Amino acid sequence: MFGLNETCIPEKPFFVQIITDGITFLSIPVYFLAFFIIIFKCPSVFDKYRILLLRHLIACFLMEVHMGFFWQLSVNLPSIALCANGIAFDFPRIMFFVLIILILITAYSVFDLFDYRMEVVTTENQYKMKKGLKYFKYLTLFCMNSVHLSFVAFPTAIFLFAFFVKLPNDFMPLSYLCVALLTQHGSGSTVTLLTTNNSLRRVIHKLFFGRKLCRKQVITSSRQFS
Repeated sequence: MFGLNETCIPEKPFFVQIITDGITFLSIPVYFLAFFIIIFKCPSVFDKYRILLLRHLIACFLMEVHMGFFWQLSVNLPSIALCANGIAFDFPRIMFFVLIILILITAYSVFDLFDYRMEVVTTENQYKMKKGLKYFKYLTLFCMNSVHLSFVAFPTAIFLFAFFVKLPNDFMPLSYLCVALLTQHGSGSTVTLLTTNNSLRRVIHKLFFGRKLCRKQVITSSRQFS
């Protein structure tokens, strides 16, 4: 199970490796932008939310570095052998347990963010938020959680299923997809966060286009993230 490499596929197919490395390369500026905005560009009203965001981003970044650089996992079917192809390939058991720890840390940060955002939406309902805006905010929460379900829960469920139902080698493309989803969970979560959060999106707009927040927007942001 723990991937002694002599019984594993020695490395991923070339095209899979190119795609994976390309996505990882593109994720670097995404993380840089996210950390820069949250640390240096967010208004002071973000104080509590900033801590939750930073904790989540750090967990996502560590998980992506672990999966994409140190471990570089590939899962060999039908034996479900976890094959290490990264620089830490001599320590497959340690890499596996580190992944479990990182998944738990990431899940904890996700629950914290979800709980905070739900509290914000519930509080805003007391201010008689317009129905359309209320549903939009619930939709935003749904999008955020869909990323975690798609990138973590789905591939984990597939691999657990494969422990009980033997999958032939024809399912190797599905294995590559599941590993890619696990690896890119952090960047996917970060992009979703930056594009679905109104206040973060306004900060990005101001950063690139020089547009300042109006007084009404600042008041709204203060209510949401203080």
